[in-house]
Amino acid sequence: MRKNDALQRVTWNVGTALLFGLGSVVAAEPQTLTLQDHTGRGFPPDLVTYTIDAGITPRVLDADGKPLPVQVTPDEGGSATLSFVAEIAPGGTSTYTLRSDGPTAPSAVSATKDGGALVLANQLLAVRVPALQEKTFKKPVAADTLPSPILAFRGPDGKWKGEGKLLLKRLVKKLTVTQSANGPVFTEIRYRLDYAEGGCYEARVRVTDRAPLAK
Repeated sequence: MRKNDALQRVTWNVGTALLFGLGSVVAAEPQTLTLQDHTGRGFPPDLVTYTIDAGITPRVLDADGKPLPVQVTPDEGGSATLSFVAEIAPGGTSTYTLRSDGPTAPSAVSATKDGGALVLANQLLAVRVPALQEKTFKKPVAADTLPSPILAFRGPDGKWKGEGKLLLKRLVKKLTVTQSANGPVFTEIRYRLDYAEGGCYEARVRVTDRAPLAK
């Protein structure tokens, strides 16, 4: 299968309020995605995802021809998830172009070390999370002695605020923090506590291009 043919398999995963239309893909001809708001409320910048064939990284351009950051995550079964950020004005439409060649956009997010922590950031905010680690305790420790999934956050004013804390005293035998994504569209860590008597607690912290909040 040619790389361009793989763009034929596209699935919209956001909601019934948005519609899109795709024609057949021929050689390097671009495809147009038209997203329409039927709610009258519009949609602020948010992550949208499509299922595509693995092995390609399509370019996505906005209505002005500006390339947007795109992220491709391999899935099982020979497919992948294409992610980028879209927005729609109330009652309006937004048009995006998918093509197999052309310019690419730089990463819109970052993950940088900050002492004993990691800082996930986009253009609007930053979140401080625990450093990547895998720590097994010979003697289980109380959960409230360990760092929480979110340690602090920073807004446009550049000042760190807030403090995360675990209140649970349940004994933990293992703490794991891994990075599951690192741009260009979103950066993400996965946090896990394995309890001494069985069971676990898991959290995911994600920062996305242009999104005014972390999830």
